[in-house]
Formats: sequence, C-alpha cells, structure tokens
Amino acid sequence: MQYAKPLLFFLLFCTASIVSHAQTMPSQLSMQDTLFIQYNRMGIKTYQHQVRPGQTTNSLKEYFRLTDEEWDFFNPQPQQKGQAVFPSQSVIIPIPNRAIIRYERANNYDSKKCIPIYHIVSKGETFFGLHKRSYNIDPEILKKRNGLTKTSLKVGQRLHIGWFDISGVPPAQEGTVPISPEAQEMMPYRDRYFERLRYSDEFEHSGMAVQSDAKGIRYGYKVYHEYAKIGSCIRITNPARNATVYAEVVGRVPVNIKRQYIGREILAVYNFKIKKALGLVDQQFYAVIRFMK
Repeated sequence: MQYAKPLLFFLLFCTASIVSHAQTMPSQLSMQDTLFIQYNRMGIKTYQHQVRPGQTTNSLKEYFRLTDEEWDFFNPQPQQKGQAVFPSQSVIIPIPNRAIIRYERANNYDSKKCIPIYHIVSKGETFFGLHKRSYNIDPEILKKRNGLTKTSLKVGQRLHIGWFDISGVPPAQEGTVPISPEAQEMMPYRDRYFERLRYSDEFEHSGMAVQSDAKGIRYGYKVYHEYAKIGSCIRITNPARNATVYAEVVGRVPVNIKRQYIGREILAVYNFKIKKALGLVDQQFYAVIRFMK
C-alpha cells in the first residue's frame, strides 16, 4: 500500500492535465461571432466561415460534424486529410436544422454559450417560406424578434432566426441523411470532374447559360456545352448565390437555341433540376464555368 498515495497523486495530476488541456483547446467559434446563413434551394443551409489561425480541415469537420464527403462536396478544392487551411480563407459549412436553436425558452438555449444566427434573404424568398418551410418558426415571434410590422422582405435583408451553441453541432440522430438526395445524386459527377482534373488542363470562362427542356438533357445533371469534351463533367457556378453544380456534357448547344439568342454567345444549356440546384429564378443567367477539353 506504500505506492497507493503516489499512484493516486499521479492519476489526479493526469486527470487535471487532461481537463486543463480540454479547456485551453482553441474554439472554432467564439461568443463574439454571428452566423449568417443562406438557404440553398437544394435544401441545404450554408454558412461562409473565415478560417482562423490554427484551424484545420479536421478540426472544422469535427466541430461542425461533417463527413469527408460532405466537406469535399461544399469545398471542392482537394485538401489532404488534416491539412491546415489558410487563415482568412473562406470555406462553406452546411448548418443542419438540429444546430439551430429557435427559441430562448428551449432547453438547449444558454445565453452564455449561444451566438445569434441570421438568415440573409435571397431573391425569390418569402416570409412565409422562411418561417414555415425553411425554419419552422412561429411567424409572430419571428416578426417581433426582427421588429417587423409587415411580411414583405428585401434581397439582402438579415433576419434573426435563432441561436447556435458554440460547443459545436450536436450529433445527428440515427438514420439522419447528412446531404440532401439532390446533392448525393450530384456527387458522382463531382468525383468524375476531379478525377479527370488529375491529368487534364482546366479552363474557365463566363457568360450566358440558358434553361431548356430539350429531350437530351431533360433529366438528371446533364448539359449542353460548347467546348468541353463530350462525356466529361463540368463545374457550373451561379456567382449571385455562390452555388455550384457538376454535370455531364452530352452535346453541343443546339442550333435552334442559338437562333433564339442571335448576337449572344450561349456557353451552356441546362435543365430544371440544375436551375433548382443553382437557386435560379430566371431561365438564363451569367454563369462561371470550369471545364476540360
């Protein structure tokens, strides 16, 4: 028994060291932060995070409970596992519904650990759509929280939706699907794009893209494109919504569509599924496209 006290002291010292280390671990977010999120028409709410010194892909994935596949989907530039991302670099983080605390009376609300979440209104969004379908918040409480006397909204307006616990995103319930079905359907095209990028040169151009219900691209992530290798995949970005999709090129822009836009070069033709994924309202938009020949 002569070793009992030294052993007990050693165990207490180790425990204290572990607790102290946990307390000094840098937090990914602080009480001075505010989350500004946007509702993606694919059903995903996202937050643009500015990377801070010491943060890595692994620390951010652990904090926001993202799988490798989810991280790669929202941040498609290849990163080595655990590699430090650059300070001030911007990364896209999906915010699941379970991480949004809607009411101060909720059991998981703690004013000492919770920071505000604001929704940035985009074109086409309505008060009803936000309180009912997107966030499921009592409309009168949402109006009072934001000092609203009417329900009309302006593009760029910020609505205080709720709060986020800086302890991190809580674990998902068993059976929860982390990425929407639409995003999961797109993943093979994204993977093919980056696989080809390993041995091909990447080009980028920007210009007009238009919607069509042409039979060849009516379903799935299929597009017509003027220059990309047929059968390859391209990356299409809507800069107005910071939304990106990957799609397979199945042909060139048809002559009959070109005739509808005489004097304007049409770079790509897309379908309704891609329109929805990019958060588009009109049937044409200014696109930024990356592709390989």
